[in-house]
Amino acid sequence: MSLRRQLLLLSLLLLSVPWAGCQFLRETDAVLRQSQTQALLATAQAASAVLSAELSELLPAQGAASQRSIYFHPLAGPVLVDGYAEEWADIPGRTLTGTGALQLSWQAGIHRDQLALYIRVRDDSVVHFSPARSTFGNGDRVQLLLGDGRRVDLGSSAPGELTATYRADGEVKSEGRIRGYWQDTADGYAIELTMPRSLTAQRLALVAIDERPAETGDSPQRLASAPRPVRIVYPSSALEARLELFLRPGLNLRVVDREHWLLADQGGLGAAADQPDNWLLRRLYQVVLDDSWLTPRPQPQGGRLDSAILDTALAGGTAHAWYRLDQRSQGGVLHLAVPLYLDNDVVGALLAEQSRAQSLALADSAFGRLLLVSFAAIAITVAGLLGYAAWLSWRVRRLQRAVSEALREDGSIRDDFPHSTLNDELGELSRSAAHLLARLREYTDYLKSLSRKLSHELRTPIAIVRSSLDNLQNHPDDATYRQRASEGIDRLGRLVTAMSEATRVEESIRQARPETCDLAVLLEAMVEGYRQVYPQHLAWQDRSEGRAMVQAVPELLAQMLDKLFDNASDFCPVNGEIRVQLHVADQRAIIRVENDGPALPGTLADRLFDNLVSVRDSSSGGHLGLGLYIVKLIVDYHRGAIHAENIPGGVRFELAFDTLPQIAER
Repeated sequence: MSLRRQLLLLSLLLLSVPWAGCQFLRETDAVLRQSQTQALLATAQAASAVLSAELSELLPAQGAASQRSIYFHPLAGPVLVDGYAEEWADIPGRTLTGTGALQLSWQAGIHRDQLALYIRVRDDSVVHFSPARSTFGNGDRVQLLLGDGRRVDLGSSAPGELTATYRADGEVKSEGRIRGYWQDTADGYAIELTMPRSLTAQRLALVAIDERPAETGDSPQRLASAPRPVRIVYPSSALEARLELFLRPGLNLRVVDREHWLLADQGGLGAAADQPDNWLLRRLYQVVLDDSWLTPRPQPQGGRLDSAILDTALAGGTAHAWYRLDQRSQGGVLHLAVPLYLDNDVVGALLAEQSRAQSLALADSAFGRLLLVSFAAIAITVAGLLGYAAWLSWRVRRLQRAVSEALREDGSIRDDFPHSTLNDELGELSRSAAHLLARLREYTDYLKSLSRKLSHELRTPIAIVRSSLDNLQNHPDDATYRQRASEGIDRLGRLVTAMSEATRVEESIRQARPETCDLAVLLEAMVEGYRQVYPQHLAWQDRSEGRAMVQAVPELLAQMLDKLFDNASDFCPVNGEIRVQLHVADQRAIIRVENDGPALPGTLADRLFDNLVSVRDSSSGGHLGLGLYIVKLIVDYHRGAIHAENIPGGVRFELAFDTLPQIAER
């Protein structure tokens, strides 16, 4: 896989940035929800404490209601009593179905102290009131069961204004405070009426009476909202006035009694949170802050509000839940319910509702900025990585092409390998490759000249041997020719020995076992031996007193010194001097071997200890440049260091070895 693709795959890790942002946004959303819940709980508990202290005064006349109670919804204005339903379109109603076709439906409202009812009765045969039959209690009618025990009949002999009559003390009386209108409908009739709230004595029940035609002989059918008058329920203006003290924008407060009847409703949730304009942002927002688990917000049905958290509050607990405001909104609405107490008894619950429009707008703005910054950072980083990968690939391909073209077809190595000046890994690799190729080029050149050197070196001893053998055939008793042939064979042997000596040294190094030895004693013994060989050259100078204990192989050290002294003697002139020095200081033993003679060539200063490198001229004979290379092998094995430099009138070789600490301190 190319570097560009590798970096492209690596850049995909940057996708963790928006993922981490989304996780942070979710955590932030959870914290905001929790904070909103705690703040709303504090508001609800404060309102509950105030309402509970004044509840006996705020609800003096309503008392306990039942599920059969009639709920009067608040009206925006007084009702025009005309028997038509246009004004009741937004008022929820209730319906009861009896036997046969009889059905009773009603809608109830209150405006100030006036109660209003719109009653519909489904009847397959409408029988109007007939004064000829009786002055009271005949024909189809609706009966109002009032809290004071009266039964008021609402009937009419024809569509139009109806009469409200009741029987008291054996007489039929008219209730003039009830104003109503009768309208026939396609499936029965409808009655619209208004009456003072005080007329009901806070209790009311509705009864639809279906008078059957006389020819059928059937008894009248009755369908009642309740068997007896029950408490009427309507919003309390006093309660709503108290709730206004705790309102703030986006907050809605409701009070329900034990039967879930809505007693007060104040405030509003405001508009739903606006959705982001960008469809991609909107979609990502829906994915990150998923609210699909939310259920629709519960609404009052016929004046009753059913909710699980209200059941918990009416049982004496505190509960909250999240709901969806509508189909297009997000974030939900927080519902929180707390109980209301009267004389230590739970008589109702306070429901606080608050939307997340404001916090959702902040989250939307934060998410939009986070998304924009994340994608911008990813785009810039990916572009930078791709550009860097392209540049890096170009450098690698350039280096690969240069390496592949470094060798010419004739086997020679080019000398125009590019050198990078950049201080990075590829730059170092390019320079190392250039240096390696330069060394290989020099080594190749040396190998090419090696055949000539060997040919030259071998030609002379071979010629000596051949001429000596030819002369021995003519003069078999002449010892001179035998001596010359023997010297030629010895010279050939030395050349072969020199060629294989380095290999034997490497094998010796692999099999060697270091031991503790005194370098000063070894060097002194070697110098005494060399003094007999080179009496006119060798001299001790500045020898340190004491011992120089090292961990080494004495045989290898002796071989190293042999090569070093042999090299010094080869270059030392007849009247020159070879000087040997030994210094021991700072746990280092330093051997210096100096000889008079020609200086080292500057071109070979860095390669003097390499294999097959020699500074001798061709007339010296039998030298292949392996002596100092063997010295370097032995020094490296003992973890030492070797250095050669020119000095006035000669050359100095300096070798350094670590001494054993416990002995060097003596």
